[in-house]
Parts: sequence; structure tokens; C-alpha cells
Amino acid sequence: MSGTKRLLSYQATLTGPCTNTRSNGYFYNTQSHKYTFIFKSISQIGPGRLTLFFFQNNQTWNFYNGATKQETAEYGRRYSGNSADPGSPDYYGDNFKTFLNWQSYVKYAFHIGRLELSDQYYYFSGKGGGTFTQNNRAAPGGFYLATKLFPVHEFGNIFKARYPLGSGSLEAGVWADSDNETAFQYQSNLYNRFTGALVSAPVSQPVVTESVQPYVQGEWSPITTLRLTTGVKLLNLHRTWRDYVSKMERAANFNQWLPSFGVNYALQPNWHLYFNYTRSAEAPSSSQLTASYFNSGLQPEIANSYEAGTYWHQGAWGGRFTAFRTNFENYILSTPVVIGNQVFSTQSNAGAAIYQGLEFSNTYQITPWLSAFANFGILDARMTSKNQPALQAPHHTEAVGLNVKTAHWQGMLAVQQIGSRYYATGATGNSKLDGYVAGSLSVAYDTGELSLWKGYILPNLQISAHVNNLFNNDYALSASPSTSSAGAAYQLAQPINAFAEISTTF
Repeated sequence: MSGTKRLLSYQATLTGPCTNTRSNGYFYNTQSHKYTFIFKSISQIGPGRLTLFFFQNNQTWNFYNGATKQETAEYGRRYSGNSADPGSPDYYGDNFKTFLNWQSYVKYAFHIGRLELSDQYYYFSGKGGGTFTQNNRAAPGGFYLATKLFPVHEFGNIFKARYPLGSGSLEAGVWADSDNETAFQYQSNLYNRFTGALVSAPVSQPVVTESVQPYVQGEWSPITTLRLTTGVKLLNLHRTWRDYVSKMERAANFNQWLPSFGVNYALQPNWHLYFNYTRSAEAPSSSQLTASYFNSGLQPEIANSYEAGTYWHQGAWGGRFTAFRTNFENYILSTPVVIGNQVFSTQSNAGAAIYQGLEFSNTYQITPWLSAFANFGILDARMTSKNQPALQAPHHTEAVGLNVKTAHWQGMLAVQQIGSRYYATGATGNSKLDGYVAGSLSVAYDTGELSLWKGYILPNLQISAHVNNLFNNDYALSASPSTSSAGAAYQLAQPINAFAEISTTF
């Protein structure tokens, strides 16, 4: 029909990878299963682009509790707090976690003249938790089986509008979010678990969080070599916590203005200087509130971050040098609390903290197919209010390695050193973990496009092999307080191990 216009055009691109991974947990009795599925569709509909996204992630794995030095000496290096004896409270078949979730969003982006608009609605549904055994002298057999579930439902909307202004642009938007999380715990006698008999009242603790975060930001280049960025966001959050069993309830409101500013100056086309300042706020999470039995008045953790440095790319050499400092206010810290002969973990505002240091990274293209890298970092992290080092913060890190890449082959050899760091040993003190050196090696072959039968084509097939802990070092990854009197429970690195993978895309 002549004289008519097409009001709706449609063009779509689909992607949908799927993975299924299993491990038998030979070294630590920590069997695991992970299944993921991703679907994404990008369609040109009318004047704008419609994006549909769906992601599902299901995981099940055994607890890895770590072992004290005494337990390692008695049961061997493979001991991780899990037992192969079904009659033991530490039986790995009863101590496992599950994490089942899916998330999706619908986004439509379009133009009205020079104005760019987008609106994105998202939804998240998750259920995490697991079963574990605990000692309980009041229960027959001395222990019981507990099941915890944490269902989560979250939805929200992100709206953005951007308008170009001469040598810059102005953007404004608002992020609205509603999050509902509930903690359930059911405790049943281990020997009567098939009957569902309860030995204590169930726990039901919903936490509802509602937030609205409007923002405005802009960028401007007064001259070609200089770019300025600035913006401000308002964090407005309301959280309600209830315990239906104890009939307790508390609510909290958090409001913070969060400004930011940045400068980027090009000394040369491939050599830039930059400076950034950002103020951020992290309100106590729902898990922190429900875990803070001894401090229900947690305040938001505020951070003022400063970063200055330079980056370059000249010929075969590229790199970056950065000096940074972050000043924390109301730093939220997991604090061990000793009650009787047991250690509990709670959250508290630990006052002020400083994270400051230097980072230096380099890459060099030796040949068209071979490159080398070297990264170095120095970190000074301490709790200034308590005059103590920050936990799990290595004083220095270094990494060097080689990368190989051709049309079909890829490979990497890397050696990394992690410096000493601290962990909490109890309610009053910290202890140091020694540094360690770790190496890894990987090789992969990509077949490229493969012709199958009847004209079907497989885009690519990749076969890879990996070796971890290349030097078979015996080092501690982390440590935590033990409920026994034997000291800390260490989580040790696995010995040298190798595995292969086969993957493809459709």
C-alpha cells in the first residue's frame, strides 16, 4: 500500500549460554554442583532498543569449616571440619549449603531528539541456606540437625535521562528498590529428622528495605585535553526488621548526600593524569542486622575515597600508577564475642579506618603473540580508632607472568605473592597469617568455526587445561576463631591440582 509508514520495526539478537559443573570434593569432602543458565535478547522495536535478560544460578556445596593445627595433626591435612561418619555431628552429608536464585530485567532505551532515555525494571528471587549439625546436650545423641532458609524477593526500577550540552553532557535519574528478606531456621532432632519433630521454636525474621536514590551528574571538556566530571546522589533508605517469634520489631532510616568529582588531563594522546574523589555510603545489610544480636544500632559505613595517578600506552608498553586513600567512618566490622565456651560473631561500628597505598601495573608486548605483565601493590590498612591493623588486608601483593595468544592458542603462566595479613582470634585480639607464593598455568585451544552436518555450524569449541598451586605450597588462605580451645581454624590451600574443560557457544 503506497503512502503508508512502518510504525514498528523488529530485529533481535539472542544469546543463551548454559553451564553445568560438578566436583567430587576429594581433598576436603566438599562436593559441589553448580548450574547456570543465561538468556539475553536485544531487539530493535520502533524508535528504541528492548533488552530482555534472564539469569538462573543453582548451587549446592558442603561447608568448609577449616581445621586447627591440632586437628590437622590428628586427622591429616584433608580434614576440614567435615567427617565421613554419618553418625558424627560433623558428617559432611548433613552439612551443606544451597543457593538457588534467578534474576531478570526488561530495559527499553530510546531517543527523543537529542535526549537519551532508558527505563529498566528488574526482579530478583533467591533462596539460600542449608543444613548443619550443632552440639546440643539437651537433645538425644548430643546434637541436632538445623535447617536454615533465607528467601529473598527484590524488585526495582532504574530510570535515566541524558542530554548532550556542547562539549559535555548532563545526566539525571532515579533508582527505586524494594527488598524483602526472611530468615527461617528449623531445628529437628537428628535421629528423628524423618518425623519432623522440633526441639525448639522456628525462627522467622523478615527484613524489608525500601530505598529511593535520585542522582544528577555531568561531564564537561573546556579544552580538548581536559575532562571534568561531577555529580551528587541522595541515599534515602528505610529498613524494618521483625521477629515474629519474639514479637520484636525495630526500624531504621538512613539519609546521605554523596558527591563525586573527577579530573582527567591528557599530557599526550597516550599519556593521561587523573584525580577522583567519591563519597559513598553502605547501610547495614539485612544479614548484618539479623546477625547483630549485641548491636542493633548499626550506623551506615561512610567512605571518602581519593585517587590520583597516571596511565599510558606507548608502543609495546602500557601501564598505570595510582596512589589512593580511603577514609572510613563508622567502619562495620565482624567482631567475635565469647559467651561461655563458645565464640559468636556480631557486627559493630568500629569507628574510623584508613586504607591507603600504591598500585603499579605494567604490560609489555614482547612479540605479536607473547606479552609479559608485572603488578605491584602496597597497602596500609588499619583501624585508627582502635590502633589495630585491618583484618584480611595483605600489606603487599606482587604478580608477574606471561601471556601467549595466537589465532587458536592461548596460555598463561603467573606467579603471585600475597603478603602477611591479620585475622580475629577472639573478642580482644588479632593474629597474623604468614604470606605465601602461588603459581598457576593454563593452556587453551580454540578450534574456531566448525562445520557439522546438513549445513549446521558450531561457532567454536574450546579445550583447556589448568594447573593450580603450581609449586605445591602448603599455605593458609584464611583463619577464623575456633569454638574449641585448640586455637584458630585454618583454611589451607589445596595441593597442586589440575583439571581440564571443554566449552562451546551457540
